[in-house]
Amino acid sequence: MKKNLIGKMFDPEKTKLFWVYFIISFVLILGGVILMPVWQDAGDWCFFRNWGLDIINIIIAICIFVYLFTFLIKKIGRKNNGVVTVLTIIEFILLFVIGIFCILEQFDIFNLNCCQILGLVFYCRGVVEVFRAYYFQRGENNKNYDKYPLWWLIISILFITVGAYLFFASPFDEIVILWTVVGFILLVGICFIITGIKAKPLLTPEQKAKKKQAKKEKKAKKKQKQLEKKAKAKEKEAAKKAKEANKAKAKSEKAKENSK
Repeated sequence: MKKNLIGKMFDPEKTKLFWVYFIISFVLILGGVILMPVWQDAGDWCFFRNWGLDIINIIIAICIFVYLFTFLIKKIGRKNNGVVTVLTIIEFILLFVIGIFCILEQFDIFNLNCCQILGLVFYCRGVVEVFRAYYFQRGENNKNYDKYPLWWLIISILFITVGAYLFFASPFDEIVILWTVVGFILLVGICFIITGIKAKPLLTPEQKAKKKQAKKEKKAKKKQKQLEKKAKAKEKEAAKKAKEANKAKAKSEKAKENSK
C-alpha cells in the first residue's frame, strides 16, 4: 500500500542516513526559535530580533511552494478525469502566483498584508475543491471513481468562508500569523525527530551478536588495561620501597663505620 506524506513521516523506511532527519529537525527548530517574536524586546546583542517580521511574507511563500511541489504536483500526475486534472492545474497556478505575490509584497510592490495573502490561499483552495466535488458527483455513475466525501466538501466550504473573512476583515496582525508559522515549523521539527528515531535501522541477530561481542572485547581490554595499570603501580611502589630500604641500610652501615 502506497503511503502518503504523513504515513512516510511516521512510518519511514529504515535507512543508514537516518541522522539526516535529526539535522533537518535541528535546523527547523533553531529557525523556529530565531524567528519567534519574543526577541523584539531584546537588546542590540540580538541581531536576529526582527528577522521573523522582516521575512514573514517570504516564509509564507516558502510554505506555499513546499505545498505545491511536494503535494499538489503529485495530484496533477495522477490518473484523474480531465476536469479534475484541469482544476488541480488551475489551483497550482493560482497558488504559485500567490506565492510570487508574497515575495513581491516583501519589497512593497503589492499592498497586501499577511492575513489577506492567507485568505487568498484558503479561498482558492476551497473554490477548487468545491468545483472538484461537483464534477466528482456528476461522474458518480462511473465505477472507476469514488464519490467525493461529504466531510471534505464541508471543509472546502469552510475554506472559502475563512478565506473571504481573512481577506476582507484581516482580523489578525503579523505577530499572530508569525506565531502560527513558528508553531508549525517547531511541530514539523519535532515530527522529524520522531521520523529519525523510526528510520534508524534495526540490527539483525548477527549484527547484535557482533555488537555484543565487540562490547565484551572492549570491556575486557579496558579491564586488562586497568590490571596492567595496577601492576605497574605495584611495581613502582615496590621499587620505591626497595630504594628506600637500600638507602636506609646504607645510612645504617655508614653510621656504624663512623662509630668505630
